[in-house]
Amino acid sequence: MTIMTERDLEILKFINKFGFCEMQHLDKYFQLKKPNNYQIMRRLKKAGWIQYQQVFSNKSAYWLNKSAATEIGSSIPAINRPAVAIYTHEVLLIDLYFELQKRYKEANFISEREIIKDKYFDGFGKKGHVSDGLLIFPDKKVIAIELELTLKSTKRIEHIFRAYKKNLEIDEVWYFCDDKIFNVISRRSEDQSHIKVHHFQEYLSAK
Repeated sequence: MTIMTERDLEILKFINKFGFCEMQHLDKYFQLKKPNNYQIMRRLKKAGWIQYQQVFSNKSAYWLNKSAATEIGSSIPAINRPAVAIYTHEVLLIDLYFELQKRYKEANFISEREIIKDKYFDGFGKKGHVSDGLLIFPDKKVIAIELELTLKSTKRIEHIFRAYKKNLEIDEVWYFCDDKIFNVISRRSEDQSHIKVHHFQEYLSAK
């Protein structure tokens, strides 16, 4: 039987936090380098703990086997496989997670999967819209994180804005928007003081 090391456990927890990830994310989070990174992942795959699949010609993903999620004591079930339709959004969300953690080291980032499964706050994550993540600060300030790459309908956006305005557990909502929809989201949120809109690409590239 293959023995799971402490680093193995942390790798599996990180992957399951987001459902799946790419090697670039593991390299960054765990400071891995070639060829050691691929040796580790091959060992975990051989042990039956992870799945690996080339999703696009230049994109490959890792995710947990269902037994591995149970093995690490996670309340969040493993995914069946990465969803192609939202693959880019999910990959860029992990990039945003790294940037937020770099800027706000004191804050705890709760992923959408954790929100849904652990039902943070009364009603939040149980039904209706769920944010892409939450930043929870030591002073209990809560920021909802939204990564918007494509434009939702006006009706849908207004519904989400109303839901956030009524949710007293959320202090602010930070929208990170693709350049092509930044102006639209900014205009639609002008009368929503609790909503802050950022250029996603500029936010990641800022020094």
